[in-house]
Amino acid sequence: FDSYVATQQLSFEIGEILFPADPRESHKLFPEARERSPLVAIQDTIVLFGGASSMHTDVGQIEFTIFDDTWVLDRSTNTWTQLEIEGPSARQGHSLVTRVTESGTHAYMFGGASGYFSPSSWLRCSGCSASYLVSDAYRAFNETWVLDMEAGSWSLATTPGAITAPEPREGHAAVVRDGQMIIIGGVDLAGASPQTVIAPRFRGVQFGDVWSFDFNAGTWTRKSTTNAGPGQIFHHAAMAKGRDILIAGGVRIDLLGTLHFHDDLWELSSNFAWRKIPVAGQASARAGMTAVLVGSSMLMF
Repeated sequence: FDSYVATQQLSFEIGEILFPADPRESHKLFPEARERSPLVAIQDTIVLFGGASSMHTDVGQIEFTIFDDTWVLDRSTNTWTQLEIEGPSARQGHSLVTRVTESGTHAYMFGGASGYFSPSSWLRCSGCSASYLVSDAYRAFNETWVLDMEAGSWSLATTPGAITAPEPREGHAAVVRDGQMIIIGGVDLAGASPQTVIAPRFRGVQFGDVWSFDFNAGTWTRKSTTNAGPGQIFHHAAMAKGRDILIAGGVRIDLLGTLHFHDDLWELSSNFAWRKIPVAGQASARAGMTAVLVGSSMLMF
């Protein structure tokens, strides 16, 4: 693995976690191992929802687990607590952002997908043909949910009867800017009907669009952008830099199933104009990584 950072020197510290005497009870103290499960921080609290895990069985099959649990980590004590509440269905690849106002503290979730796909070769190299299996249970979502941290409850965030919303997707990126949630890109790997997808017969739907969600009105608006941008892209990283949004990495699949990974950096301005940012030096092309802004630097891992 590698990481890229400029002008900042960082160190990592592993927090102390209490493990149970019986390993089978560990799921009661902290979340099970998983991926594609975004984390958000609200002061000294970290919120996690959902995610996925996969395991190879003795007979060569892959078993998938998609989670629908909500966990909260108290950073002052380094203890996890599972919130025993009803909410969104099990999913992975969704986005999660936070909003703190006088009316309370909330986490907003959009999209994601049930089911899973087996990455047999799809992350090996740019320019290679993708070969992957979408599980029968795969279904992308376009629901918007909100978690009220004070009440400890999930509810749908969209205005009842609203008909305008982004198409179902996962692997998009979301940030908060100017009091709105902005989402960019994403993918629905099964398209309109769940199926086994083997390149070159790729039938998924990829997105390069930009949408904004008005927290107060509970409504979505598709935004028109100017200038050429990154195009259809998913599993990229997005960060708010003032009123601008930075997009790094990501991947797209062409009609023949060939993978094209991104090694570029893009900026979406406050008036929704795209600009490719010249970068001295170059991180290798990648997707599915994480990135944050630390002062004037971007740390990518």
